[in-house]
Amino acid sequence: MKIFKHEIAIYGFELTIILFNETKVSSPHIHEYAEFMATVSSKEEVTNELIGKAMDGAHNGGDTLYNNLSNKFVVVFYPHTSYNQLLNSIGHEKRHVEDHIIRDCDIDGMEAAGYLSGYLTQFFMNQDIINFYNLTK
Repeated sequence: MKIFKHEIAIYGFELTIILFNETKVSSPHIHEYAEFMATVSSKEEVTNELIGKAMDGAHNGGDTLYNNLSNKFVVVFYPHTSYNQLLNSIGHEKRHVEDHIIRDCDIDGMEAAGYLSGYLTQFFMNQDIINFYNLTK
């Protein structure tokens, strides 16, 4: 498990990406993950669902959790079996983050939304994130 944190300062959001590379997440990582998720979500059933996915071996996908009271995002990526599937998951989860920010900040207009998309792409496509899964193109 690896954690990346990023501040989206212009809009006042905190973004955390959690990467799992284990097919079934081990107990020490689950405890760390559960403690972290509890700081973001007050909905125990949501936190338990995501923990269950990690423990049950979810793969080739991710989840986005958003707390609009604290302006925090947590994006989780499970193990991936191909580079293209990872890119698909990154694009999908990044779009969830964009949509929440656009809605909550009343961003109107394609140009501003486009700048936000480009800005988030720089973080989501960070080589440390891409290389974490050791997948070839």
